[in-house]
Amino acid sequence: MEKLPITKAGEKDLIEKLRQLKTKDRPEISQAIAEARAHGDLKENAEYHAAKEQQGFIEAKIQEIEHALGNAQVIDVKEIPETGRVVFGATIDLFDIANNKSITYKIVGNLESDPEAGLISIQTPIAQGLMGKNVGDEVADLSGWEFTNGVLYVFPDETFLSPGQFIVLVANAQFFATQYPDVHHCAVSGAPVLDLVDIDWVSNDFIPTVQQRGAAIIKARGLSSAASAANAAIEHMRDWSLGTNGGIVSMGIHSDGSYGIAEGLIYSYPVTCADGNYEIVQGLEINDFSKELMLSTEQELKDERDAIASLLP
Repeated sequence: MEKLPITKAGEKDLIEKLRQLKTKDRPEISQAIAEARAHGDLKENAEYHAAKEQQGFIEAKIQEIEHALGNAQVIDVKEIPETGRVVFGATIDLFDIANNKSITYKIVGNLESDPEAGLISIQTPIAQGLMGKNVGDEVADLSGWEFTNGVLYVFPDETFLSPGQFIVLVANAQFFATQYPDVHHCAVSGAPVLDLVDIDWVSNDFIPTVQQRGAAIIKARGLSSAASAANAAIEHMRDWSLGTNGGIVSMGIHSDGSYGIAEGLIYSYPVTCADGNYEIVQGLEINDFSKELMLSTEQELKDERDAIASLLP
């Protein structure tokens, strides 16, 4: 089971609450139940039923705290190096530029959160939006903002946009779904992929899932995944700089017309890299199925290029 973070102060507070429940609240409610029972006729005894209900609440709270402590990852925030970045346990002073007011939050574990006291759970959207930010960073609060022209959309509460982040809104996500993950030249442990999986699964399950991965992330998180793009950029530069040792990778490069793709487009090609240079792998067999999907991607890229043609010099 995944451990849940909690500060040492939060752990201490939970231990004290547990002690209070076990040594004070539990005996008191047991005494109250005994006194109510002594009044007789339990069916019409409101005091007895109220006390039993309270006892159930206390026992449930004891179990909840014991479970939380048993699955807690206690973090001593005093031992976390001071870097100026927002991390778990950090106290953050925020300044609302629009309303000219300040507010202070501390990011804590879920069970120790108390928004009215300025303690916010690390699982809340606002905490997630602040994590990793530096002193002086500005975070845009998009809560309640509306798009009414072209795309109809209202941003939900606690939607924050940090420097370097972006949000993609589309009227039709299918427009961004022409990516084609070609498996015809892939192998797993030396065996061709198409010898291991059914082509119908590739066509009807695998390809649509990959094509919709961006939309799936946006739906689940409300934001696009900048980390995915960053990882792709890092791997791209690594392969380009250090080489692929004869291996073939996909790389978005200027098309030179290979495989019938229009010249000048930035298109994903199979390449090998060596000595800081890349070379398109030629001669791979492209069947009609792959060709059709490749042309669909090419057309999308042409449409995107033409849409901003008037803005280019």
